[in-house]
Amino acid sequence: MTTRPSLLHIALFGNVNTEEIMARRLVQDGAVVDGYLRFPNEAFARVCRKTRMLSDEYVHTQLVEDLRAEQYDVVHLGPDFIVPMVSDVLRAAGIHHIGATPDQLAYETDKRLIHEVFPDETGILSPSLILTEDSDEEMRAAIERIGPRFVLKFVGDYSQKYGGSPVGRVRFSGETIDAFPVMLEFVANSIEVSGVCIIEKLATGKEFSANYALDATGNFFRLGENICYKRRNNGNSGPMCDGCGSITIENTLPFLNEQDITFIEERIVCPFQKHVRERTGTPLCALINIDLRLIVLYEPPKE
Repeated sequence: MTTRPSLLHIALFGNVNTEEIMARRLVQDGAVVDGYLRFPNEAFARVCRKTRMLSDEYVHTQLVEDLRAEQYDVVHLGPDFIVPMVSDVLRAAGIHHIGATPDQLAYETDKRLIHEVFPDETGILSPSLILTEDSDEEMRAAIERIGPRFVLKFVGDYSQKYGGSPVGRVRFSGETIDAFPVMLEFVANSIEVSGVCIIEKLATGKEFSANYALDATGNFFRLGENICYKRRNNGNSGPMCDGCGSITIENTLPFLNEQDITFIEERIVCPFQKHVRERTGTPLCALINIDLRLIVLYEPPKE
């Protein structure tokens, strides 16, 4: 008869730096971590007891059997490209895991949906317009209304039109997209895939990320805040990099105070968690990374 080890046995799906950070902390705390990678990541793999590369064939023919044999205490689905590949397979097999469902993932890939959670009157999101035509006239009119510093957001399956990292779904004027013909092409590609593209006023302020773990009972745990250098070099105006979306554990930032954290949790995390549960019919059990800019995150108390 075999006995299970007393240490927590954890399966981390993914291959970005978030998985490496999580694996290092878990191993430091005494857990045993196995990695299930979609793409190679030697730094992550070195932390793991063992790793497997995910292919479509493996996921549909062998993955469930292997997970059952390992009897993991925790199975965590990481980046957004893992969810459509693995989530439904695990749910059909009754394997409990941490990670969004494909329809919950749409709140990341369909940039329209977040506006349902935070309409204009909440003051959470910057002013925006939905583009339905890729004409020169409509684009120039939108820029005139939004202002010269803006963000273009691809709506729909980004991989249908672009290769590489999905961080390219969001392009910053003058930084990661500048030539007007390239902007029009980006807008046209988004419209071809989903019928729309979003242009949003670029907020100014201190840029940072807040990280939370949400559980299936509606509770959340604050992991911490960090600065992700998404546009590094050249005065923070260089290329996008896959450092975005990373996490820190038990970290915060000197320019944030208790009121700021309360605002994030009460005005952003809780409404988002509640909305997604109501719309999808499934509690959101996942890690979330919220990109923010500190402008004035709360109203001063009235005298």
